[in-house]
Amino acid sequence: MSPFSRRLLASGALLLSLALITILTLRALGVPIAVGPLASATPLPLPSATPTPDGSADPLAVIGGIYAAVEDLRNLPAADLGQPEAISTDELASRLEADFAANYSVEQQAADEAVLRALGMLDLDQDYRQLQLAMLSGQVIGYYDDTTNRMVIVGGGDLGPPEQIVVAHEYTHALQDAAFDLTAFTDGPLGQDDVGMARLALVEGDATTVMVLWALQALTPDELGEVTGQPIPDAADVPDWMVAQLEFAYTSGSEFVSELYARGDFAAVDAAFTDPPTSTEQILHLDAYVDGHEPIEVLPPAGVAAALGDDWTDADTATMGEAMTAIWLEAMGADESDAGIAGTGWGGDALTAAVGPDGEAALAWSLVFDRPADATQFAEAYADLPALLLPGQLIVVSDTEVLLIQASSADLVDLLVAALS
Repeated sequence: MSPFSRRLLASGALLLSLALITILTLRALGVPIAVGPLASATPLPLPSATPTPDGSADPLAVIGGIYAAVEDLRNLPAADLGQPEAISTDELASRLEADFAANYSVEQQAADEAVLRALGMLDLDQDYRQLQLAMLSGQVIGYYDDTTNRMVIVGGGDLGPPEQIVVAHEYTHALQDAAFDLTAFTDGPLGQDDVGMARLALVEGDATTVMVLWALQALTPDELGEVTGQPIPDAADVPDWMVAQLEFAYTSGSEFVSELYARGDFAAVDAAFTDPPTSTEQILHLDAYVDGHEPIEVLPPAGVAAALGDDWTDADTATMGEAMTAIWLEAMGADESDAGIAGTGWGGDALTAAVGPDGEAALAWSLVFDRPADATQFAEAYADLPALLLPGQLIVVSDTEVLLIQASSADLVDLLVAALS
């Protein structure tokens, strides 16, 4: 399983727990949102349906109006939700901690960190669990809880434009859950990390598209200005690649859904839930999805730990996919545009990571490309990377396949090259 924790994204009840909170896809609407459900504790009701003393709108009526408008936009049957609840940011933090404790084991974290460190994306002193929690801290406005079927507002139950736009996004998740069973949908094939990322992009792209359509119809220019004026969440202590990974589901997902919508309205989006994308390549290139261009099956390299010694253990396997391959290249110092170009032409991949004594890490990563020119483009991009944290060597297996080996030291790289090439 990859470091990008598709295992935790595989359940609707766990989407939020892996820090899928990020800047809204369309940065013109730059407000932090929650992306999925979270296990709920004792409900804290929103203010009652009676008019407020200052004459402001009844929050329950506001929420009900958003629900009705989203149902009309998305053209899906209403979801049967219970009373909305409001929680404090402290309560949210407690829920997140409990969710991690229950669903993200020490063993899973260690496997994730092994891959990340072998890729050079995580330092030995960085704790992946804490980085994920840092992404969440103080940034969630609201979310849909599929365990209790409730809308949850964080921070006291205020319902200004920022909260309203989040309700529109999250109620779309409730409609998706009722119509398509998000838990089953996001489960996906075990170990197929790129598949999980693609499915999540469809889920979040759909909700973001609906949210934007709702906002453009329901909010005044001043209210939109209030939304765009929200402060951008502080992610200074979180690696840029984590933010890029989280944003992918919104940015590329909304582009994918918007193109489907332009071709066939939301009926085309519904069809995608029945016949979901099988790779982030299909998310990034709609024609690949429409034409049924499937990933090439690649087996994870075998014998990585065995080649390094008895005190080494194979820790995890992963499929990076086109999106994460480009994100990795950028994290290693490639220009964003160059990284995207180098990832284009991805056909399939698989890697195996191993861990050794004193936190040493190594990996063998097999990548297959659609054309020889694509493989050459990737090899050239790798050769030009300025920020590799670990020694590595790229081996040309064929005109469309390369084997990338990285490890904590050049000696370990030499051992793996001798054993696997």
